[in-house]
Amino acid sequence: MNSIDNLRDDHESVVVFSAILEKIFNELSASKPISVSDLRWLFEFFRDFVIKNHFQKEERILYRHLPSLGLPGNQVDMLKEEHEVLRNQAKLLRGLVEDLAEGRSYAAMDLLDTGNAYLDLINCHLQKEEAILFPLVEECLSREMDDRISDRLTMLDEETIGTSRQLELLEVLNCLMNFYGIEVGSPEPDT
Repeated sequence: MNSIDNLRDDHESVVVFSAILEKIFNELSASKPISVSDLRWLFEFFRDFVIKNHFQKEERILYRHLPSLGLPGNQVDMLKEEHEVLRNQAKLLRGLVEDLAEGRSYAAMDLLDTGNAYLDLINCHLQKEEAILFPLVEECLSREMDDRISDRLTMLDEETIGTSRQLELLEVLNCLMNFYGIEVGSPEPDT
């Protein structure tokens, strides 16, 4: 697997996460009952799989090589800033989920407003990386450098959350994907 394949696999899982979250938000918007425990778990997934692991792989490893591949520093900074906004939004949304669980009247509307903007940002960020960044890296990165980066990404998976936690997160994500009837690519764990 090359380095970009590793990151694309992560993106597939984020797409599933987003689709489940969107389905829950649609149910909440239609005043249907929703599972607060599923929402809590989704933001636990985002915290562990995306923030602690995937963002670190991009920021600590991939993004450091981008200026040498011709991507201007301000564009790299923009990608990092989007990660920071997503971190902050996830924290805000976790608080709103707790407010919803406690029955606060404003929580559902705030959760929907903030959550839909959050989903838009995730989707926009993924599209930039998939359509622009990843093809650039694949085109410009030497095989030797790609192998080194790929090895470092694999090691970082273990350092950040560990293989067993990653497999656990992907297994639960698959269960929720099936429960909510989401029909996107399945996030298959690497073995």
